Amino acid sequence: MCGKFFSAVSWRSLSRYADLTLAEATNDESVLHTPMRLSPVVCLDADGKRTVIAMRWGWMYPKASDPTRTPGLMHARGETLDVKPTWKHAFEHGRGVVWANRFNIGEEIAPGKVKQWVCRRADGAPLAIAVVWERWEHPQKGVFHVFVPVTTDSPPSVHSKDDRFPLLFSTEEDIARWLGETGAPLAEIKSLIRMFEGELIVEEEKKPAAPSKAAKRDDQPGLF
Repeated sequence: MCGKFFSAVSWRSLSRYADLTLAEATNDESVLHTPMRLSPVVCLDADGKRTVIAMRWGWMYPKASDPTRTPGLMHARGETLDVKPTWKHAFEHGRGVVWANRFNIGEEIAPGKVKQWVCRRADGAPLAIAVVWERWEHPQKGVFHVFVPVTTDSPPSVHSKDDRFPLLFSTEEDIARWLGETGAPLAEIKSLIRMFEGELIVEEEKKPAAPSKAAKRDDQPGLF
């Protein structure tokens, strides 16, 4: 399943995609999403307006000695969001969207060996990835917001590599419904959890070339 988002979406781009007016108040650096790191998640505030909260990818694991530093579950199956106790409250009250340009899926080709594939939309549009999130309060560490991507069955173009896939939205109407802006009932929101039907580009991840021996020697500091 998806292990990282190769997101080159800057804060200005995120503000534009999410219909936010926050770009002038933040820098324009891009964001890389990986488990246990903070990602900008678009959600609704108490007034029902779109906002962005920095959230950690990885559900809180309350039984750990330090749940703020211990990774919990990394994905939520969309089929059971509304019934599984782990996700039910988040599905009802904590739905969000993460924007990215591309993301990775891993194909297990041998025990302990995984080939990485990079997925992006063929039309070049940004990926709107559905997530669920919750707010946690730790007596020593303070308040934490955590999220996980929602998954569905993978489309035919990647099914042979991984049978699970992030829930992606193609329209602003679906994004608004998922966030809760339309007041749609949960049954209607649950109907959004379906296989992505758009066209994808799926390419094997290219590893960066190793530096040559000459380059390594040039990088070494001189003695004098």
